[in-house]
Amino acid sequence: MEEKLGLYIHIPFCVSKCNYCDFNSYPLEQNKVEKYLAALQLEMASYREILEYNMKKIDTVYIGGGTPTCLAGKHLAYLFDYCLSLLPRKPGGEFSLEANPGTLDRAKIKLLKKAGVNRISMGLQAWQDRLLKGLGRIHDLDEFIDSYFLLKEEGFTNINVDLMFGLPGQTMDDWAESLTKLVELNPQHISVYSLKLEEGTELFNLFQQGKVGLPSEDVEIEMYDYALDFLTEKGYKQYEISNFSLPGYECQHNLIYWEHQQYLGLGAGAHSYFNGYRYSNYNSINDYIFHLERGRLPIETKEAINLQRRIEDTIILGLRLNKGIDLKELAEETGEDLILLYDEKLERLKKRGLIQFNGKNLSLTRKGLLLSNQVFLEFIC
Repeated sequence: MEEKLGLYIHIPFCVSKCNYCDFNSYPLEQNKVEKYLAALQLEMASYREILEYNMKKIDTVYIGGGTPTCLAGKHLAYLFDYCLSLLPRKPGGEFSLEANPGTLDRAKIKLLKKAGVNRISMGLQAWQDRLLKGLGRIHDLDEFIDSYFLLKEEGFTNINVDLMFGLPGQTMDDWAESLTKLVELNPQHISVYSLKLEEGTELFNLFQQGKVGLPSEDVEIEMYDYALDFLTEKGYKQYEISNFSLPGYECQHNLIYWEHQQYLGLGAGAHSYFNGYRYSNYNSINDYIFHLERGRLPIETKEAINLQRRIEDTIILGLRLNKGIDLKELAEETGEDLILLYDEKLERLKKRGLIQFNGKNLSLTRKGLLLSNQVFLEFIC
């Protein structure tokens, strides 16, 4: 497998935090944005030296958050011109940026295009305004449609749209409508995610208080199952548990994660896997800025990845992909035969109909896709 290196940049600001969100994000404060970008510039300058020393260049870039597009145009321009420009990148690579409806206008989209962004990932989540309101989204359906067509008018030809299922008050008819209407727009990529109630979020608290209800687990499975069949029928190929694309539009950056390749995460709370170590930055914006202003990388945790952990990570990440794990390739990289190493666990999962082996690759079955977390637990020591 060709060795690749991804770059993730975290922009931790949002117009407001959604009810279900537990990501490292904070309400937008203009005076803090400039300090944050100045710190990000310092971090990138440090990693330029590290990459040059290791003779590596970046293959893919992904700017996420938060909501990167909630930044003013001048701040986005600073990010592109004075921060990202510091790092060595291979030409022609995928350059993704997350955007939310309600934070895009034509001038901002033109700026993204000029900066070389060639893939947009936009969060719709649901087609129905009542469901969007229940999630605390800042936009309605019309704002999503306006943003989507503005992107197309300005020449973006690689657009991902996120949808969520298992939402409070969501029915199978709602879910079918969301998928049907979105496919009519013909985005190149669609991601479907099950709502996860995370402790500390507003939605979790409302659920604990009995103020909102969720679809049953059986209905959630039915929704996912429906998406598999519907999107496949409409020409979208599922290549990962939650991700579907038209041919040739798989997210190259995310494939770096799932193929257990190296990536750098810059910004508050960002995670990296580089030169045999996993490490993470301070979540707090203030702590992140504090360390960089004093000439230190803002790394809070660092862990050496031994062979056993590397194999476990490769299995859990690789099984997320529909193609699964190439066992010969894994054996060549690690010196271990996966079949011998996990003989009993694999046999148990095979008997339950959760995994399959075609003589070359180990992968999840259709049933395994639906119950993937049960499979992954088998490989967590």
